[in-house]
Amino acid sequence: MSLENPEVLVTGANGFIGRAVCAGLENQIVLKLDRHGVGVNSLCVDLSRHKIDVSLPKSIKTIYHFAGQIWGDVATEKMMCDHVIEMAKTCGAEQIIFASTCAVYGQEAMDAPVSETAQNSPLSPYAEGKLAAEYLLAEAAQNYGFDVAALRYFNPFGPGQYEKMAVPAMLAKAGLGQDLEIFGDGQQVRDFIYIDDLAEATIKVADVVKGFEIYNVGSGFGVSINQLAEKIIDITHSSAKIIYNPVPDERKNLEVYYRVADISKITNACSWQPETSLSKGLSAMVEGS
Repeated sequence: MSLENPEVLVTGANGFIGRAVCAGLENQIVLKLDRHGVGVNSLCVDLSRHKIDVSLPKSIKTIYHFAGQIWGDVATEKMMCDHVIEMAKTCGAEQIIFASTCAVYGQEAMDAPVSETAQNSPLSPYAEGKLAAEYLLAEAAQNYGFDVAALRYFNPFGPGQYEKMAVPAMLAKAGLGQDLEIFGDGQQVRDFIYIDDLAEATIKVADVVKGFEIYNVGSGFGVSINQLAEKIIDITHSSAKIIYNPVPDERKNLEVYYRVADISKITNACSWQPETSLSKGLSAMVEGS
C-alpha cells in the first residue's frame, strides 16, 4: 500500500456495493480493504478471521463497512463488526456507515411501506447477524462517541451484481430464451433500488448522521415478482415464459409477501431521491452484460 492521508476506509471495497460507493467517492482519498484487495490504495484483510493484523493511518475519519457474507451467520457478522469498531478506535475515525438489511423486519408491515420504527423480526441467520451488528454499533456510538448510520438496504440491483442474485439470474435466463421460474404466485412485492442511487444515498448520509441512526434505503415503490419478470422478458425481447412452482416447505415460514421501504427519513435528512426506474436500471444491466 502507498497512499497519503486517506480520509475514508471502505471494507468490502471489491463487492457490489463497495465498488459503487468507491466510485462515488472519487473526490476523496479512499483506502480500500478487502479479502481480495490488491493495488496501491488497497489492503488485503479478511475480516471474517478471528485475528487480523492491520495498521491504519490516523487520517481516516469515516469507515464504510460493507464486508460481509451473502449467506452470513450471527457469529461472523458480529466478529467482523467488532474488528471494524476496534479499527475505528485505533485510527481515530469519527463515523461508521454500516450496510444492514431490510431483512431485519421479517414479516412485519405486510401491506404498507415499512418505517425504521417497525418491530424487528429477523427470519434468517443473515438478518439476525445484521441486527446483532446494529446493536454492537449502537453501543459503540454511545460508548466511544462515533456517529453511526445503519443503512437498511432493500433490494439493490444493477450492473456487476452477483450473478446468482434474483435480477441478474432472471436477466441471464431470459437472454437465453429460458423460462423464468417463480416460487408461489408471483404476487410477492419487493422494493428494487438501483445501485447508483443506493451509493449516492450511502455517501450523503455521512454528511448528516449524528449519534446512532437507522435509515431505510430503497426506492419507496413496490414491484411484484410477476411485474419484474414481465419487464425482464420485455426488455430482453425474450421468448421466455413464466413458470410457477410451489414454495418449498423449508421456505414457507421465511416467505415475505410485501416489503417496501418508507424512505421519508433519509429523503428528509439528506435531500436525496432515487432517480433510476426499474426499467431504466434493467436496461443498463442488459447494455452492460
